Amino acid sequence: MKRRMTLLLFVVGVAGMSLVSPCGAGDVAQDALAAAAGCPKCTCACSPWAGAWVGGFAPGGDDLTTDGCARCERSVIETFKLAPISLTCDTFVLNLQVSICEPKVLNAFPEATDVTEFVGVACKDGESKVVFTAVGYGMKKSGTCNEVVFIAVKSGSICMPSFSGDPNAADVTETTAIYAAEQDTDFDGLPDTCDSVICFSRMGVIKRIVNKPPCEPAKTFLAILEACKNIQTQASGKAFFKHVDNKDELSFVVTVKNIKDVTKVVLLVCERVGEPGLEAVVLCPIEGATECRSGDFSGLLCCGTIMEKHCKGPLAGKKIAELIKAIEEGRVTVVISTKKNPTGELCGQVQDP
Repeated sequence: MKRRMTLLLFVVGVAGMSLVSPCGAGDVAQDALAAAAGCPKCTCACSPWAGAWVGGFAPGGDDLTTDGCARCERSVIETFKLAPISLTCDTFVLNLQVSICEPKVLNAFPEATDVTEFVGVACKDGESKVVFTAVGYGMKKSGTCNEVVFIAVKSGSICMPSFSGDPNAADVTETTAIYAAEQDTDFDGLPDTCDSVICFSRMGVIKRIVNKPPCEPAKTFLAILEACKNIQTQASGKAFFKHVDNKDELSFVVTVKNIKDVTKVVLLVCERVGEPGLEAVVLCPIEGATECRSGDFSGLLCCGTIMEKHCKGPLAGKKIAELIKAIEEGRVTVVISTKKNPTGELCGQVQDP
């Protein structure tokens, strides 16, 4: 009979974590010696590893498959939080958040609807590397409780500086071992018997989250891009626009899915709602923006800033305020043209969301 485990299993002591910890008793002894010698308590600022990190991970082994799970073909985002717990700043508590989006895991445990935060430890392994192990759980709703359906043990290394040359980046190589919940035979929240049922690897670059000034309050507009009239396409997209008060400019971001051979992205402005529009702004290609994309493409199509010099046709010689007024009156449409549909494949009216 299948044993059910609840969230109560997350109350796991530090001693329990030692079963999967890469840090040994020597670390504890080192802390004791440091304390006896009167060494000052380390602060988080003294360790280059401490802090919050985030990055994208791509498959790192031939055993990874993507059959039946197209959404998993792209990289997975993971977040790392390292906090020193030793006087010598070489041992850290690790909190890691990630969604398990491996087809093998989803196929083996389709009942799992969520993955908990991973909790573990990390230790310095030389001056340029830390090794870590962390444990998380695949969960499913079971009445008023959450039931554990698999145990995930993630381990690997973090190396600084990154090969990218970014001083605030680190290279990560990790493996994730998946155990069935039934492999925890003594009910302590950790796997006890047999090998893992699934194992896969990932590699990625994580970047330190640093303070940035807050963005200025702004008006935001949105266009949902769908097939233009009489056009059949699987493509879709969104266009975002943002205007900061007292600035004569309008920033934009255009994203798309499943489109091919984009040739142009424009704003059409009409005199009255419902009338055909005239080309007023070219978003792609535009000076300071990413170029249009050839071939099959999904992702960021273009972004940039619209200024008075970019306006033409019905907006020629007019301030950005006139464009914003037209948007607020429902007279502005985004049109994306492709080689197959040069007059427009995706269209959408710009509105206040």
